[in-house]
Amino acid sequence: MAKRIELAIGQEWAFNRSRGAEIGDYGFQKVTIASVGHYEKGTYQSYKVSKGQGVLVKTDGGYEKVVQLSQLFKPWAEFEVEKTEYEAQRKIWLAKAAIEKAEREKFDAEVYRPALHEFHAVIKEYSGEYVSEYDRVNQLPIEVLRAIVQAIKTQKVA
Repeated sequence: MAKRIELAIGQEWAFNRSRGAEIGDYGFQKVTIASVGHYEKGTYQSYKVSKGQGVLVKTDGGYEKVVQLSQLFKPWAEFEVEKTEYEAQRKIWLAKAAIEKAEREKFDAEVYRPALHEFHAVIKEYSGEYVSEYDRVNQLPIEVLRAIVQAIKTQKVA
């Protein structure tokens, strides 16, 4: 958020309509300070007032509009540097996420899925009923649960 004392006519600032904007958010525009006085946005034009948080700026398209001080994020040069750093860091995050996803998929394909298929085969062998991969333990038929428990008990005894 900018303070009026920091502003000077001709300065370029990063503007976002959202007051809680962060460096990685979308919607930033470059605006140039046209007047540091207090302004208020009217229906058809802007008015200079004695108090208020509005500042008159010019957009890249050449339009003048009133924005609130809280919508002025940072000076544009500072914003560009931080945005570049953020984008570089974001690429690193995305690369790490891709590696982690590949590891999860590899574990799922090579370890978990075969173990799950073996589990389902054993359940079918002991209970005689097909159990879907989408069934949860609390959704299994009582016959299947009893067959699994009985098989485990007989294994312990033997």
